Amino acid sequence: MSAHQGSSSSQSSRAFIERANSSLPLKLTTEDIESSPQFVQLLSSLSRHLTPEGVSVTKDKDLKEAQDSLKHEKHLWLTAHILHLELQELVLDNELKSLEIAPSSSQAQYEKAVKQNLSLNEVADYIDCDVDPCRGAALLGLTKQEVLRNNPHRKNMKGIQQKLIPQLEERLRQKCDNLVTFHQTSTTQDTEEMTYAKASQLPTFIEADIRGLEAEKSMLKKDRSNREAQFWMYYKALMESMGVLEELLGTYRLQSQSEIDLINSEWLVARADALELKLKLLDVELQCETYYDATVKALTTIRRHLDVALHDGKKEKRHLEDQLQTYNAVGMGFDDIVSEYTKLKSDIENKTWALEAFNKYNK
Repeated sequence: MSAHQGSSSSQSSRAFIERANSSLPLKLTTEDIESSPQFVQLLSSLSRHLTPEGVSVTKDKDLKEAQDSLKHEKHLWLTAHILHLELQELVLDNELKSLEIAPSSSQAQYEKAVKQNLSLNEVADYIDCDVDPCRGAALLGLTKQEVLRNNPHRKNMKGIQQKLIPQLEERLRQKCDNLVTFHQTSTTQDTEEMTYAKASQLPTFIEADIRGLEAEKSMLKKDRSNREAQFWMYYKALMESMGVLEELLGTYRLQSQSEIDLINSEWLVARADALELKLKLLDVELQCETYYDATVKALTTIRRHLDVALHDGKKEKRHLEDQLQTYNAVGMGFDDIVSEYTKLKSDIENKTWALEAFNKYNK
């Protein structure tokens, strides 16, 4: 029973998440609903008062009414605009045909009347140039009624319309047929009645296509929302997996790494000791292969002579150091004493030579 309740609760949560994400610009998750129930209540109340675009329901209703009114006015304006363009095109076609084949006098008068009526009606529309309709200002002080009153073909207007309207209807029907052929390409040749029926239903077909496109757009938006929700779910699961992997690495891999490093260091120390012993063994083997018995005896004799020479050199070095120390004990006046001694010795030698010369002279 509890499992059934939990399943129904999870389904209702998912349904609310889809409804909230589709009606509001949000990306809710199951954890958000479980952690913030009051926030969920607020979102639920907001979804009843707001549209998916974030506009209140009443404002959205007023906006739709204004859009419908605008659509109706645009329809009226486009109808008049299409008739105006068709009249301009008809006048232009008549002028081009008259350049190739001269029309009859009645036809020429008719075409001239159509062109003048079109020009006068265009002028009547262009007279009202003020943006404020309450002021009633007009170009050159003229009014629309005054311009239309001076129409030379005003009395023959019904006759002109009786001939003009079928022409316009035929031209518009031909264009509608072309639109139907373009919109619904068919290999079979339809009758005129069938084509006309399709042309009359063309706005319905276009609206159906637009509704289909809007439905596809809504489905694409929903799919995008689902993909984003799935992406964040996968992202969260991936981050949780990364956290678990990091914990496993910290718990097992890093603890074992210190033990592995200790074992490796002990193995490297033992290997270094073994290499050192091997180098010593190679040194001994190299010495044994290099030095024979006679060579060792000769080297021993040479070493003994070198030791004696080294001992004598050290003994002489100590004797010289003792003399140098005795000289240094005399002090800074040692050089002066040596100079005075040298001078006195020279004087004694000179006087001795003088006495010897004097005694020799006396004898």
